[in-house]
Amino acid sequence: MANETTVQMLKRHLLLLSVVALSCPALAQERVHSDLPLFSGKNEKIWPQGFVDKDSWGCASRVAFGDWKYLESRENADPDVEWLRLRNYGVFHCAVIEEWAYDRKQLGRRGIKYSWFVELGQATRAGSKIELWALQSGSRPGSDYLLLARTPAAGPVKRFEVLPVECPPEYERKGHGPDIWSGDYCAINSASELRSFARKMANRPIVGTLTYVDKVPENAEADD
Repeated sequence: MANETTVQMLKRHLLLLSVVALSCPALAQERVHSDLPLFSGKNEKIWPQGFVDKDSWGCASRVAFGDWKYLESRENADPDVEWLRLRNYGVFHCAVIEEWAYDRKQLGRRGIKYSWFVELGQATRAGSKIELWALQSGSRPGSDYLLLARTPAAGPVKRFEVLPVECPPEYERKGHGPDIWSGDYCAINSASELRSFARKMANRPIVGTLTYVDKVPENAEADD
């Protein structure tokens, strides 16, 4: 009986691990990390950014504020779904309030980061020009980068393709986390190297799409 119980417990544990592995957010693995922020807005375009004119001042953004839906491609399965909420930080100091959740109803109840969208330049893919972007999340200690691409178009940015992170050996950081949690990540500590890496990833199959859905609901909880 003891052996049967042990086997059953092991089977349940393995099943639980399988479910956890399938449900873990791939976004954490698709980001690059830098020990210090790579972009400050002094030598590149970052959004939001401040503006001043005769009658007003504040923070302007090319990327639409509101709720976005992330669809992560999976082979022989329906896409994984996550939600991203982007809100404006203020009018004097410019940043995006970034928040992720598996369900849109959970937005407003999760942890946030102060982040910025960075224009990384252009690349050519299949003979067509595309824009390369990164979402620079947080600033201390260091920043995480979600690599993005889009077809150039006028108006507010409301759709991105999410690029893969096929980390070269020289950028890999190997670590052993507790239990099932990995300590591995991809570390790039140079703005020029990140741009070069993004251009390479732009020619790989995308891992998903990030699409604007709607404004933040008026009655949404704000976790500032």
